[in-house]
Amino acid sequence: MPRKKHRSHTIAYEISLPDDESIAQTAQSLLTNVTLSAKAPKYAPVRHLLCLIGTGVDASEQSLPQYNPFYVKRTLIRLYKQKFIAKTGKAYRLTARGKRWILKYTLKELTIPKPRAWDGKWRMIIYDVARYKASLRNIFRRTLKKLGFYSMQESVWLYPYPCEKEIGFLRRFCGMGEDVIYVIAHKIENDAVYKFHFGLK
Repeated sequence: MPRKKHRSHTIAYEISLPDDESIAQTAQSLLTNVTLSAKAPKYAPVRHLLCLIGTGVDASEQSLPQYNPFYVKRTLIRLYKQKFIAKTGKAYRLTARGKRWILKYTLKELTIPKPRAWDGKWRMIIYDVARYKASLRNIFRRTLKKLGFYSMQESVWLYPYPCEKEIGFLRRFCGMGEDVIYVIAHKIENDAVYKFHFGLK
């Protein structure tokens, strides 16, 4: 009897991959959030190496003097064996698996910048997703909840601040495309409950 595939493994292969330029931009945005110790750390973080490779930077024990060369080499070998990276000549590049990890890192750290003042407009997310995409739909819903969206109905969520960029990433990550509609509403009937929820006046 064949072994049942692990659910998270199945979901990982459902994630659609954007083009290399988008992956590089995503990796670069993650790099800006990487805080390195003032003292050179002994070990090379896997996340940092994957992001560097994703942006096209040469990642090797010679090019990363802030880390112990032995551990850089060991980490690269491990990532290669686990098929997160591949090698072309002397240069490393991300495999499909490595790109998916970049996307998952981004999803984990996804936040929406809060402006100093509310512009009086509501951002509404409406989606209608096929049943065969249920696992990715659940990721989409959980992420909206984590980001602080208010659930108006099962597939209708509300937020007061601009979030088109973040929803665009989440839409691409979950391969939902036209299944998701981003609406900017200037007025919502009886919105006192929503204003109270978000602490707005």
